[in-house]
Amino acid sequence: MSTGGDDGQAGGKGAGGDGSGGQKASGNGAGGNGAGRGGPGFTVRDRRHWVQDGDEPVAGGAAIAGPAEERQPTYVAQLEADLKAAREAAAEKDARLREYIAAYKEQVGRGLEEAKDRLRREADKELELARGRLLSGMLEVLDNLQRSMRAAAETHSLDAVLEGLGLVEGQFRGALAALGLERIPTVGEAFDPSRHEAVAVVPVGDPAQDRRIIAEVQAGYRLGSRVLRAARVTVGQLTPPPA
Repeated sequence: MSTGGDDGQAGGKGAGGDGSGGQKASGNGAGGNGAGRGGPGFTVRDRRHWVQDGDEPVAGGAAIAGPAEERQPTYVAQLEADLKAAREAAAEKDARLREYIAAYKEQVGRGLEEAKDRLRREADKELELARGRLLSGMLEVLDNLQRSMRAAAETHSLDAVLEGLGLVEGQFRGALAALGLERIPTVGEAFDPSRHEAVAVVPVGDPAQDRRIIAEVQAGYRLGSRVLRAARVTVGQLTPPPA
């Protein structure tokens, strides 16, 4: 009986010892895990090239803290800076080009005004010379007219007056012809509306005189191809004889 009791106590101690040892082992394992969690951790540093050096490292592998907007890579920012600089340079060149154009227009405008003034002065000079030539020819005609009037007053002769006036008229025609003035032919010519003005129509029996100028009422003149004054004339119209 005593032997059985001793065996039972020994078995109980052994069982208790095992249990205690298991609890200790279990406790040691739990303590080790606890020590591992509470000890020094690790640090994550982002080495990507677009991350700035001033950003704080992240401890414990947590998510990166920072602004919500996405950071742009450095080369994108450089491209934007280059684009901005190019736009500013283009704007500066455009403004400079506009200044050059405005200055050129102003210079051309001054040149045109100077050319207009020069042409105007030259035209006025040519007109003055033409007037001088015209008046020079008229002065001689005026001198002859005055001499004819003095001769008529001294002689009291109508023939002398008529002769003097005829000479003055011829001289005056010559002066006008020297300036390019021409008298438009009339009598015997075919009627031309561009040169003649019909003031009357007279019946004619000769077919050769139909639509021909019969008489001149007022002389017409032209300067080159330009008609200064149309000749006023009487025109013939063929009329058959009464039956």
